[in-house]
Amino acid sequence: MMGLCGGLTTKLAIRDAVLYRDSFASTAYTCDRVLTAKLQSLLNVPIVRGVMSDRVISTIHDKQQLATQFNADVVDMESAAALEILNAIGVSTAVLRVVSDDCHHNIPNLSNAFNAEGSLQTVELAIALLRQPIAAIHLISGSLRGLKNLQELTQKLFAM
Repeated sequence: MMGLCGGLTTKLAIRDAVLYRDSFASTAYTCDRVLTAKLQSLLNVPIVRGVMSDRVISTIHDKQQLATQFNADVVDMESAAALEILNAIGVSTAVLRVVSDDCHHNIPNLSNAFNAEGSLQTVELAIALLRQPIAAIHLISGSLRGLKNLQELTQKLFAM
């Protein structure tokens, strides 16, 4: 599984790639160790602990709190749930993520930008971005930089 994540510690910067050892939600869901080790040898990226959140973590304070509470390095919104399902049916899974926002900057509060099904609502997203333009610049810039690195990593993996 590949995607973007938020950095929770100072050792991770925007564009840094990481592989998950596990991802915590209500419990820790472990990635396949052999597959993760193989990917690490190919990509030379750190192995970290992720935590899943049901909302976008937008403030520096909330990022620090998650890092401390769960001893986590990164946060995303789906890895633990996917690992829970895939592990239960016996699918070997690794999680490769690229940091799109770091622990040094706030991003816009996007809590109203998602509906109950988790779909993005464009008008509410635009309002949230306009309310916090500097934070919006950090979010957009970091996301574009993270996605570029994710694309490069994908090409590297499929070229091997």
